[in-house]
Amino acid sequence: MQEFQTNKANLTQARLQETPIHTLGDGEVRVKVDRFAFTANNITYAVMGDQLRYWQFFPPNGDEPEKWGIIPVWGFGDVVESNSDALPIGERLFGYFPPANELIITPKPVYLMVVSIVPSYHPVIIYTSASIMNEAMTALMTISVCCCSYCT
Repeated sequence: MQEFQTNKANLTQARLQETPIHTLGDGEVRVKVDRFAFTANNITYAVMGDQLRYWQFFPPNGDEPEKWGIIPVWGFGDVVESNSDALPIGERLFGYFPPANELIITPKPVYLMVVSIVPSYHPVIIYTSASIMNEAMTALMTISVCCCSYCT
């Protein structure tokens, strides 16, 4: 696996860091990062990384972890391995990801979303599952009721 890391003191310096393969523990899920957007907004995350704790979302691997950081990005990923009932293999997710090949999360199901707590720093990251959103939209369309005086 590789992750894209940025020098926190000099945002013009970056590196691709090789990382070890993680064996899943109980309740963990491996998400293959499929696509993500890297925009000017992400640079704001880096500039404000210490103050708003963005550097804590995804702890970097490799040497000098205090020097390097991982800028969070919005993107899509697919569950490719799962030891959790909350997220089966094949589930597609939208949310915060590291610019990396994969992400290991420990999901906790919540209505309309899946929440993951990154073990090292404990920020809560919310992922929206495509199948959960489809179920929610179907339910909303099924129970839509007009409340105007013309229809009733």
